[in-house]
Amino acid sequence: MLKFTVLLVLMSVSGLSFSAPGPEVFEIMTWNVENLFDNTHDEHHLDWEYTEFGTPGKVEGCQSFDVNYFVKRCLRTNWSDYHVESKLDAIAKVVRREGRRLPRVLALQEVENQNIVGQLARKLGYKSFEITTGLDGRGINVALLYNESDNFKFLGKLEHSIDTRELRKPTRNILEVQFIVGGKFTLSVFVNHWPSQSNPVSDRLKAAESLSKVISGYSNNNPQEHYYVVVGDFNVNGQDYPNPVSKYFVNASTVPFYDAEQEFRKSPVISEVVKNKIPKGSYFYKRDGIWNKLDKILVDTRLFDRRGPEIVLSKFDIYAHPEMLRVYSVIPGLELPEDQLIPQRFEETSNGFVGASDHFPMSLFFKF
Repeated sequence: MLKFTVLLVLMSVSGLSFSAPGPEVFEIMTWNVENLFDNTHDEHHLDWEYTEFGTPGKVEGCQSFDVNYFVKRCLRTNWSDYHVESKLDAIAKVVRREGRRLPRVLALQEVENQNIVGQLARKLGYKSFEITTGLDGRGINVALLYNESDNFKFLGKLEHSIDTRELRKPTRNILEVQFIVGGKFTLSVFVNHWPSQSNPVSDRLKAAESLSKVISGYSNNNPQEHYYVVVGDFNVNGQDYPNPVSKYFVNASTVPFYDAEQEFRKSPVISEVVKNKIPKGSYFYKRDGIWNKLDKILVDTRLFDRRGPEIVLSKFDIYAHPEMLRVYSVIPGLELPEDQLIPQRFEETSNGFVGASDHFPMSLFFKF
């Protein structure tokens, strides 16, 4: 059994005793930051909405959209340097969570390119980051920002593509970043942004199957030396059948996973007071008035076996920054007791910018 081992050593030298530090705890956060773009057009990408007025080709680019609503939205959006900086500031404000320590690992979805991720990394204080270069038509990718320590070292990056011949349209690649933890063990963090609900469930099944094959291959070759954490926006809801997450991960016969949020909410040792302190979900589907479980942290079940590393399940979190919320009214215009406080997407108003994203971030702590 692969283990992140904490050795507690007691040494006696000339009557003096020394002990190694206790268990080290690190946090992984995942967040769909909703359209984090710079304002430079990238060739072959439909990123015209996120360019400034006067950018060569913007009008023609906006008019190339298939849906008139998106044409109009693109033409009226002036994505200036000020807009970019304000979006970065809003994201940074949420990740910092009113003074809390930065997550050791920050996994992001809906980010455009290396340029904009680099700007965010510098603003937050991350020294390193990785990003995919997939075939998504708008040019959005997934990324992972991280800070190394003596016990948490970068090992390598891999990018896993999904066979586009079996999809309705190209989708984002899956990012895998490997770390050596505690000087002994490999941890793979997989960042996902599967095809949206506008695509058939078969596309999300293909993404799930592709990732499952990667992990099964690792498990077959070195089952005692590798742990896996799968995070991101899976775009899977309760109506998807077969359910891609359940079929290939939670109920998998090869490398089974737990859904961290599910385990947190059903745990008998975590009080209802603690559970009720966090939102009911990370994404609110306004049309149906329900919370959707699109965002997930899936954890290799061996991380729950208490024989090596431990998941600090009680510290699972869906973070709602108090300044990044809006009221969803059951009756429009009225605020009722049953109204929900939901994510406020980043928007420009007459009083300035509000919000950060239409998703809340979620995080989980690991102890080894």
